[in-house]
Amino acid sequence: MKRAKLEREALNKQRKQRSGEHCKNVTASARLLKPKDGKVAGVWNMLRGEMRRIRKQNEFKAWQCQIRDLSELDALIFGHLDQRRELSHEQKQQHQRQTDLKLTLTDEQRKYEQIRKHLQCFAKSRPSRNLDRER
Repeated sequence: MKRAKLEREALNKQRKQRSGEHCKNVTASARLLKPKDGKVAGVWNMLRGEMRRIRKQNEFKAWQCQIRDLSELDALIFGHLDQRRELSHEQKQQHQRQTDLKLTLTDEQRKYEQIRKHLQCFAKSRPSRNLDRER
């Protein structure tokens, strides 16, 4: 869980950094085309629709970045879900193995107790042989 949280935080940090870089690029390109102090080039760009084209292009790039960030986040989350599913499956298998082992040990203990009781009864019913007496 901690590793997954760290990975998400790293992805968010990376996304914010890319977002900041993108904002700098967008404002720089927009600044180049804006009319400055009544200059003819800026008015000409506005009349030609160059500013609108750049703005649409910047919006499209921002949308692409947002889609990329969401797909990276989805991939990360689905990867974590797959890992969690695998761990849960392994945990269930381990629990089943432990349950089976516990049943096996209980059966073996029961059999051992039966054999021990049988041997005790057998030893009581049979006269003890004392080899020193017979000599």
